Amino acid sequence: MSVISPQKLSLDFNKNEVKIIGINQYDVNSRSVKITCTENGIPVIINSSTHTAQLKLMTSKNHMFLNRDCCEIQSDGTILVTFEQSMMYDAGKAAAQILITSNTNEGELLSTVQFGVVVRDSVFDDETYIKDYDEYSELSELLTELRSAVAHVDEYVERAETAADESEDSATLSQSYAVGGTGTRPGEDTDNAKYYSEHVGAEATESESWAVGGTGTRTGEDTDNSKYYSEQSSDYADDAHGWCDNKGDSGTSTYGSMNNAYYYMTEARRIAQALNGALLPMGSITFENLPTPVTTGDNKNVGYLYNITNDFTTT
Repeated sequence: MSVISPQKLSLDFNKNEVKIIGINQYDVNSRSVKITCTENGIPVIINSSTHTAQLKLMTSKNHMFLNRDCCEIQSDGTILVTFEQSMMYDAGKAAAQILITSNTNEGELLSTVQFGVVVRDSVFDDETYIKDYDEYSELSELLTELRSAVAHVDEYVERAETAADESEDSATLSQSYAVGGTGTRPGEDTDNAKYYSEHVGAEATESESWAVGGTGTRTGEDTDNSKYYSEQSSDYADDAHGWCDNKGDSGTSTYGSMNNAYYYMTEARRIAQALNGALLPMGSITFENLPTPVTTGDNKNVGYLYNITNDFTTT
């Protein structure tokens, strides 16, 4: 129940008197008006068993409403109108009428004279409060999902950066998150940037380009991708170890491997950023309970993004 009493308004079916009431922008289910219908000044009792009332309203920005759910015929023959939040979104003067239709005589329609509804400006606009507008609700939900997806992608980027700083093994770990196939993580062949890029559709073509090249979308992509750098790092490592065997200087090998780790970290970050917003966050789950990928049919789950709750370790 509202903490304030309904405003009272008398509307005549014949007299052309424009009366005005005031309500506040963004108030929810708390602004109402009790309307007494009259005919030439004589009260008319509206019976809920024989008639139905509805509100016809046009806002200051020409948004139109025709709503019977907000009108309730009272036992004393008056009509209680409760304004919904969507009706109070546009500040300014709105025009309104009460329409009364017969429940027994189809086609019978009676309308009151117009009355004004002044929607007073709120202190500030806040779209998060506008839940009666379906399009705003959908945008708000989508924004929440996108923020969740970004948080999960940022987590993978942070792990890649940490691994690159810790040891030369980060190169292998970065490759694991980029394309898999290293044997260092359980399930890595279905938990890497390349795998996700292949399953999120055309939007992920750029991610595949950065991961393995071969898409024809970037100049020089076949020698500027994570897979290529992985192969090159292996060759450099072999050359470096051979040189060290001859020169006796193991420090050079460590330096080269650290540089390759940096490349993998950088490319993994690019891949994660390319995927941002293309995955569907599905919440947290342990690695052992991850579902089997399904690529077709009603139970298709390719593109689902989970937060793995298992502790992250490096080897």
